[in-house]
Amino acid sequence: MNIQDQIKQLAALEPVAEAPLISLYLDMNPHEKLSRDLFIKDKLALFDKAYAAGSTSARSFQNSWQRIESFLQHEVEPVNKGVALFARWQPDVNYFLGLQIPQPFENRFVVDSVPHIFPLVAYQDNSYHYVVMVSDSRQAKIFEVQFGSIRDIHDLERPEDAKSFRSEWTRLHYRNWKKDKQRRFVKAKVKVLEDLMRQKGIEHLILAGDEVMLGEIRRELSKWLQERVVEVADLDLRSKENDLLADSLAAFARFEREESNNSVEQLQQEAATDGLAVLGDEATLQALNHARVDQLLVEMSFAARSAWKCEACEYAAVRKPEGQCPQCGAPDFCEVDLKEELIRKAVLFDASIETVEDSAWLRRYDAVGALLRYK
Repeated sequence: MNIQDQIKQLAALEPVAEAPLISLYLDMNPHEKLSRDLFIKDKLALFDKAYAAGSTSARSFQNSWQRIESFLQHEVEPVNKGVALFARWQPDVNYFLGLQIPQPFENRFVVDSVPHIFPLVAYQDNSYHYVVMVSDSRQAKIFEVQFGSIRDIHDLERPEDAKSFRSEWTRLHYRNWKKDKQRRFVKAKVKVLEDLMRQKGIEHLILAGDEVMLGEIRRELSKWLQERVVEVADLDLRSKENDLLADSLAAFARFEREESNNSVEQLQQEAATDGLAVLGDEATLQALNHARVDQLLVEMSFAARSAWKCEACEYAAVRKPEGQCPQCGAPDFCEVDLKEELIRKAVLFDASIETVEDSAWLRRYDAVGALLRYK
């Protein structure tokens, strides 16, 4: 299961009465052990006071923590510097998910009725996970990049030409044989590429090579692969591995910046023309309530604040509705984290999420906005 599927699984978890859910993000660097241990100790002391001794909620919290503690003691691989753990204990059905990544998270310990997933979403949006294929007429190098390093390399070479040919072959016959051989080599490269990306759930592809070969490759790409090409880069197959990595990272960083800037610019244009856009936390939350959001944009400075959610239909509002829920008429609302509710609804309704770095313009509108599917 890839991280996108895991995020969706987490977003779909529903609250359970008297069964709090722990969301724990940690920096697992060895030199952070003392500060990490103190952080956990302080949080545990705080949460222990929050539940009445002997209550169902207290027992659920304690059992959830025991599962997390066991994971931290026995299952964390030293190569990984960050963990994201989610646990909820119930007498009949338990939930646990432990994720490990090579990069550290900022320490965060939350106990709520649902998982807090924004750090995972932000990590996924900025993790620079992509595949590169550099190719010429005789060979190809396909490699996966994640967390700033190359994880998997496939070297492919076109089979050598036969040493001799039948004397009766014409020049046209030989030329057609060469074209067919090249076509089969291109098809083989594209199959390796697509199998790798589908198997690992990778959504971005960088192509590089000479112009003629790139044209042949593009003609063989399936629609699924064509939609995932983010850059045609100037990479040299003869370059050293570290140089290929550095050049591809620079190319992907350009794509990420351009993608983020384009989303903000599109949001500005749509908002200025009363088009398919909303700005600000209240309007964005309302659009998500009705599954109208195509892309959610969240500036990284988005401040923690509360919202209210109907316990019956999950309609959410920035301000607590007076009386009954405007959507279903139920009387009961619970307080929720606004940012997490925005993210959760976007994930559940299959809206894309763009985390935006340092947008002064978006900060004028509560640091959040959305491009809409329809009015």
